[in-house]
Amino acid sequence: MNVRRLVFRVCGYLTLVQSDFGTEYRTYQFISSEALYASLTRGATRRFGRIEADMNRDFHQWYEVSSYPVWFLPGIFDGPPKREEHVFNVVDELTPSTSEYSSVSAKGWKVSKRTSLPTYGLIESIKPGQVFSTVGLGEKRLLEGFEKGQTFLLGKKRVMIQLMHLSCVGELRPGAGEDECWPIPVRPDSLRRFTSYTVHYATPEFLIASGKGEGLLSASVLLEDKEGAIAIPEWWLEGLTWLRQKTG
Repeated sequence: MNVRRLVFRVCGYLTLVQSDFGTEYRTYQFISSEALYASLTRGATRRFGRIEADMNRDFHQWYEVSSYPVWFLPGIFDGPPKREEHVFNVVDELTPSTSEYSSVSAKGWKVSKRTSLPTYGLIESIKPGQVFSTVGLGEKRLLEGFEKGQTFLLGKKRVMIQLMHLSCVGELRPGAGEDECWPIPVRPDSLRRFTSYTVHYATPEFLIASGKGEGLLSASVLLEDKEGAIAIPEWWLEGLTWLRQKTG
């Protein structure tokens, strides 16, 4: 399988909603694989149509990933990202209120109240200028489609991110030696597969962890004229069935 490291800069206040207790929005300090796929493929495989409530937790019902066979490891910032809190109150601001919406019917123009959206609260965001890295997996031709300077939209508020640096495309092979794998999302019971590990972030559903152990595949790549290794556990890659069917 082919891999490529990508380094991005955040160009605005980025919010990746971790929780929304009432009107208080908190953000993740990493970027999920699903958010990166939606952003870096520009929504190319998004399924259109009615969104049902039971689809909310199944990303593959929203996106036909197998038709665009790439995937991305979680985006990790260079150190703890700097964050900032913004208080909003659209009732007191000279902006269109989210508490009302307009509609047109055969009877004419109508303004209605909307009670499902908050009009005030707090949003936590990652400040502009932060840098994060991810690793793309998949077909070589798709990974080679990325170019320095490209921009994409990411997060709840569709903030721009810009591709600052990218490595050459490498191929994963057995024999990672003492390399530690890139941080990957795993269930807590999967940690036993590592001989040593570090948990970087924890969510109610999974952990973001890196570690050493048997069965690591590795690729040597150049990034800004510096050689480095990308290591990923083979047992974890086997779980990406939609990707392995396309790329082998």
